[in-house]
Amino acid sequence: MVAVFTVAEYRRAPWAIALSVLFSMAAWPNLMLYGNPASSTGPWILVTLVLTLSFTGWGMYLRTRRQLLATLVDRLDRADEERIAAVDRARAAERRRIARDMHDVLSHRFAVLGIHAGALEMRPDARPEEIASSARVIRETVHDGLDELRTAIRALREEPEDPARAPAARLSDVPELVDRVRHTGGDIGFSADGVDLGRAGSQCGIAAYRIVQEGLTNAGKHAPGAPVRVVLAMAGDSHLSIVVENEWTPPQEGRPSGAGVGLLGLSERVAALHGTLEYGSTQRGGFRISAELPLTWEATDEERS
Repeated sequence: MVAVFTVAEYRRAPWAIALSVLFSMAAWPNLMLYGNPASSTGPWILVTLVLTLSFTGWGMYLRTRRQLLATLVDRLDRADEERIAAVDRARAAERRRIARDMHDVLSHRFAVLGIHAGALEMRPDARPEEIASSARVIRETVHDGLDELRTAIRALREEPEDPARAPAARLSDVPELVDRVRHTGGDIGFSADGVDLGRAGSQCGIAAYRIVQEGLTNAGKHAPGAPVRVVLAMAGDSHLSIVVENEWTPPQEGRPSGAGVGLLGLSERVAALHGTLEYGSTQRGGFRISAELPLTWEATDEERS
């Protein structure tokens, strides 16, 4: 029986069945030669057949179960590899988008430099305070531009810039974004009380715009028709708080589930600015994205090096 069980567990079904048949056939002459002459051999042959089939079935079941577990583990490994690849692609795409945004911001910085440098060249007889003011603007613009250039280099941009692309978004563009979604029929509540939309730096403005954009996009995709609340507020004197929350809607057949790669890309962007980003389901079944960003961003000494 041990041999029958072992063959059934580690060999294919034809081998196991063939061995069981041979074992059952060999039981009859064995019982005839060595059995009890006073008792009939028929019941003992039946018992031997039942035991042989039981051990064979048990071994085949364990072999099938082990193969099934190995298949499931392999599928899980492949799914995990695909998920990691999707996350890497999302991060790479977000870094490329950051690089494109930096291209637009740096173009603006260089334009400002050109204007002030041209003014100094055309007016060499300007008053000292005017020269000092232009020099201060040039110094601050170069300083900010270098920080933004370091961000673009860290983003490892891999594709050429599209010259037809629109300028980079700003924090002051968020109300226009909300209005566009409202015009499509969305129920959007917007509040920015106490926030100077023009005070935020370019990095904070771009990140805030992307966060609101991603939140509205996810709400329209996964919770169509649900009311959405967008709140911008000051978190202290130097940080901006952003909340995008949509209410619960009944599940609908065919609604896309999404992979969350957009949120992963936002996490990369916010982390580069030393901010915080949290997202997840609410207690009432909706979805909430909350972030806190520094209004002005400067590279640390380690990043500068």
